Amino acid sequence: MRTNFTQAVVDELAAAVPDELAGSGQPVLIGTGWDSAVYKWGDRCLRLSTSAAAAELLAKEYRWTERATSLLIESGFSVPTPRFYGESTDFFPYRWLLVDYVAGAPLSDIPSEDRGRAARDLATVFAALHEKAPPGAPVSPHRNVALERKADAFNKYVRGTDMEALLRPLFERGVVALPWDREPVWCHGDLHARNILTAGGSISGIIDFGDLGAGDPAVDYAAFILAFTKQQREDARIILRMLGEPDDAFLWERARGWAAYMVAALASSEHEEDRRLAEEARRLLASELPD
Repeated sequence: MRTNFTQAVVDELAAAVPDELAGSGQPVLIGTGWDSAVYKWGDRCLRLSTSAAAAELLAKEYRWTERATSLLIESGFSVPTPRFYGESTDFFPYRWLLVDYVAGAPLSDIPSEDRGRAARDLATVFAALHEKAPPGAPVSPHRNVALERKADAFNKYVRGTDMEALLRPLFERGVVALPWDREPVWCHGDLHARNILTAGGSISGIIDFGDLGAGDPAVDYAAFILAFTKQQREDARIILRMLGEPDDAFLWERARGWAAYMVAALASSEHEEDRRLAEEARRLLASELPD
């Protein structure tokens, strides 16, 4: 996995963007993740793949993000709408993506006890995003699958942590919960506290649609377990029900299972920010176990 791109490489890629789509100034690195490095370029961002597999995720984002997020945008939330799909070159081996820059502070910057407004906003986000997916919509092999198919990966991750006693019961209860039996809906697939952006305590935007796909929304409901207190979630559930969104007990069991899986993955990550998210989630997840 490559993340240390030189400024010369980044500038060369930026130069390939048509003038009418280009950002301003020089691209500046603002973040690195499992799949891409992100460079802010005025009101645009360059997302550079760190592997061939990551480049495939960007191809999916380019094709589907705008279609899947149209109601989110209409509802006042910003997303990184793709604008240009760059070709690989002699000096950069993967295709890459130019997207809109989304302003806002990560939800992770807000103390968990102060996230009530964002929790209520997330219910509105779900109502706008979790629409029935069209025929041919992508299915993420990592997120739009039955939770039981993640058992091997979960076991690998959790054994490298000190959280197995906390996470395994939640994961196993999610595996045996009744499955989603409705039409597949659009799912973000990676809604942790760094991919939810805020302004003044409210959600301003959602970023990183690399795991976008059609399936069971429980994978997104896991965000309520990972990033919010139980009371904040209960307040948001009132809004979910008012908006006609799913709110059954089996969905929440699957959501807890996905949350346990994601915490195990974050805790075993080489990225310090991921491990910090896992530590915060540990505290919030402790309230999910039965007495």
